[in-house]
Amino acid sequence: MSGRKHRNARPNRNMGRVFSISELCLNICGFLDTPTLAAMVRTSKLLHETTIPILWANLPDLLPLVKTFPEDAWVERRWRIYLTQSLSREDGSSFIKYGRLVRTLGIVAPYRPHRVRLSTSVLPELCALRPDVTLLPKLLSFDWRPLRLPDKHLPMFIATFGTNLHKVRIHFNGLSSDRDRPEAFETALKTLSHQSPALQTLELGGILPFAKALPLSILLQGFHSLTTFMCVTIPISARAITTLGSLPKLHTCAIRIPKGKDVSAIDQRGVQTFRQLKVLSLVGTAAAYVLFSVWTHFPAVDEFEIDVNAAPSADDIPALLWTIPTHVSLQTLGRLVIFTNVAGQPAGRYAQLSEAERRAIVRPPHLNGLLAFRQLRYLNFSPRLVYELNDNLLQSMALAWPLLETCILGVGLGCPHSNAPGITLKGLTYFAAHCRRLHTIAIFLNASVGLPAHDQDPGGEALYGALWVDGRCKRSTSRVTILRVKASPIALPRQVARFLSAVFPDLERVEMLSGYDERTPEGRQDLDRRRRKWGEVQQFVSVMRAARLDERRRWESGVEQ
Repeated sequence: MSGRKHRNARPNRNMGRVFSISELCLNICGFLDTPTLAAMVRTSKLLHETTIPILWANLPDLLPLVKTFPEDAWVERRWRIYLTQSLSREDGSSFIKYGRLVRTLGIVAPYRPHRVRLSTSVLPELCALRPDVTLLPKLLSFDWRPLRLPDKHLPMFIATFGTNLHKVRIHFNGLSSDRDRPEAFETALKTLSHQSPALQTLELGGILPFAKALPLSILLQGFHSLTTFMCVTIPISARAITTLGSLPKLHTCAIRIPKGKDVSAIDQRGVQTFRQLKVLSLVGTAAAYVLFSVWTHFPAVDEFEIDVNAAPSADDIPALLWTIPTHVSLQTLGRLVIFTNVAGQPAGRYAQLSEAERRAIVRPPHLNGLLAFRQLRYLNFSPRLVYELNDNLLQSMALAWPLLETCILGVGLGCPHSNAPGITLKGLTYFAAHCRRLHTIAIFLNASVGLPAHDQDPGGEALYGALWVDGRCKRSTSRVTILRVKASPIALPRQVARFLSAVFPDLERVEMLSGYDERTPEGRQDLDRRRRKWGEVQQFVSVMRAARLDERRRWESGVEQ
């Protein structure tokens, strides 16, 4: 040992060469935040060359680029950045150099909150460089609102982009007067249609009180490569809907349905068919949707979502639900979402709803029309209505939708269930028996009534997956792992947990959702009591799941033998 020479460990000089391989560098830098990337850029020449494009690729706003101007060209005062002199080509050399590396602007959030923003005079100075050079030639995605600039400056800023723009999100922030915004909006869309022939995604929104005065139908005609269009904050005109139907590559569309007479003006010469559309999202009243469906047809839609933003009348509920199967294809629809986000009272009891909402009651016959969608994989039905459902409805749903993977039924805010007993534990057995792919259930479940007789029998056999359905017992092969209940009543947590773990052997989580009246002391006490009991169910299910897995292994080994 004494004759052996000890040498200090030498660094492997080949380790740094890993960053010369672009694929490995991109993979490593993908896990780093902005400060770490900035530190790597300043470490060595090799790291600088490989990581600088990644550091500048995604910017939250224009502040990092503006701060590349000479230090005497800008100043920060009272959370605003002002230019102290007119910019020359030399002053903007660094801006132009790093601007060529920017791929997305305003899409990602800043790594730390800040209140600093550009003054209103900075952007016109930047755009003054445009005659000489394109400021952001390789920009792919752009979001206007996070830049926090006056809306009237939007057209001149778009003119500084290259021709590679693929995604644009324009949500006006109200920093300009209503008089300036219509012209800015129209000019911006015209510039985009001519300057960005490859534009694929266009999202419009924000504060648009002038929307009815916009020739949106004419402006959209230039976007021949558009695949995604979203405009849900304002109702678009009937002519604009006709224009959307003529776009050859449109496959995703989210719009607010026009009201009343505007709907019937879509195209009275014939039905407007969207043959390529795969994803459709609508916002409007139930009555407006029924009228909208007369003049439009979507034969290839796979995902359909409608936000019912007002309480429908008693007659509108069946009309809405029976119209959907005639409006979209029965053979292709796999995802159906019907909900409402109308601000109102938190989930309350039946007596706390308005008169119109008391009359808006959904019953099992109303949902029978939706059973025709045999390929349905995802259902979320939670509009703000009064629910009077039962176990027979769950049986019909389970038989009609064997491919169902997720079922969310009546658990939104303002969705009271008024009938008794309603949906009980027995209804869940139909899902376990017929929906082999189902893994998530969210429902209002009355677990306070008596459990099925076979589960209450103390001498009953509690083997793995004992499933009683249609009067006979068989092994459950259900793959349900998550059960969410909406502040549901419950009496005996231990017995409920035993039943659930038998019907759903793979069950991992039982959660109680919010959506119950907490404004009165009685409501808060009842809510706490229910939350405590469902928490006990979760504890029992966790313990029983380990036993069920052991029973499954022993049962499967016995079957193999």
